[in-house]
Amino acid sequence: MEREYKALIISGELLIFVTLLTLLSGFFTTKNFLVDKWISYSSAYRIHTIILPIIFIPLLYVHSLAGILIATERVRALNKGIIRKTIMVIWTLIFMGLLVLYFAQPESISSENNSRSILAQTASPITNTEKEGIILTLKEVSKHNQSNDCWIIVEDKIYNVTSFLSIHPGGSDAIIPYCGTNATEIFFSKHDQGAYETLQQYYIGKIGNVVER
Repeated sequence: MEREYKALIISGELLIFVTLLTLLSGFFTTKNFLVDKWISYSSAYRIHTIILPIIFIPLLYVHSLAGILIATERVRALNKGIIRKTIMVIWTLIFMGLLVLYFAQPESISSENNSRSILAQTASPITNTEKEGIILTLKEVSKHNQSNDCWIIVEDKIYNVTSFLSIHPGGSDAIIPYCGTNATEIFFSKHDQGAYETLQQYYIGKIGNVVER
């Protein structure tokens, strides 16, 4: 019992510290004047979405499991070896499931492939190249102007950011007004080179000299 109490206290203190860091890193990803001055957007984003969750999930597992074991020891009906072991196994499987979901492949990859398939069926003239991706017109891009089908243009490149809307640190409302448009100016006014590099995973093609119908 003493071991469980010790694990509960230590993990609880660490959880408070990690939670504060998570809040702080999230704050940095949404406050551009702080990001530009103290830390790059990409660094804050990686800390908030990758590093801290990897630390937070195991700590939460240890803390919650210690609490459950303490609770079961106080309840006579549950204070049996087989029951305690069963609870530990079930709780461990739940957190293993969370880790699997966390490390699952991002939707952006399948979304990008779907975008290529959809484009191949559109009426507008499209040219496919291995290196440059899809080449199409402003008119075609403008059709993808909804929250469930959002493309933006940054410089002369086209990005399908549909799957990114739900995880954008600044919220989906910061992007939706620019779906189907050239967002170059607004993008670079609020983001640094790190954010631009992050954007590249959503690249599907570029604006080219295609004759519109």
